[in-house]
Amino acid sequence: MRGKCRSKIVTPNSVMVRERACYSYLSSDPKDYMNQKNERLRIPQFTSLLEQMKAIHIKKNQDYAQDSNPYSNFEIAGDLAKPFTNPVDIAFATLIGVKIARLQVLLTSDRPPNNESIDDTFLDLATYTALWASYRPYLESPRKDCRKDFT
Repeated sequence: MRGKCRSKIVTPNSVMVRERACYSYLSSDPKDYMNQKNERLRIPQFTSLLEQMKAIHIKKNQDYAQDSNPYSNFEIAGDLAKPFTNPVDIAFATLIGVKIARLQVLLTSDRPPNNESIDDTFLDLATYTALWASYRPYLESPRKDCRKDFT
């Protein structure tokens, strides 16, 4: 159940009331606080999040990893990033590696993608590559000092 929550923040000079979206996981049904073994759950919303994470992981992992190796996408991305020493180059190479691993799974399988289309994955790959290419001149630019403003 979703609603609005108000939180009151008191500072030395003012009182601020902030509205934010909040979710109520509390139920009046005691069965909602029990697992399948009839054990009481101390934090039912945490257990609910774990179940959601499991469902998303299963769905997405089928698109990103080979059936024979559920970690293949990480291994491919790691191998692609291995030669780089600059942390930003490693980040770009890793993201590109994950997309290449996804394409390898999707293009060698008969099953349709569960999430984004194959065309979307090619566009993502092209976008990461273009971003990486645009980053190289940025490193040489005198404006790169503006990054200090964000740290």
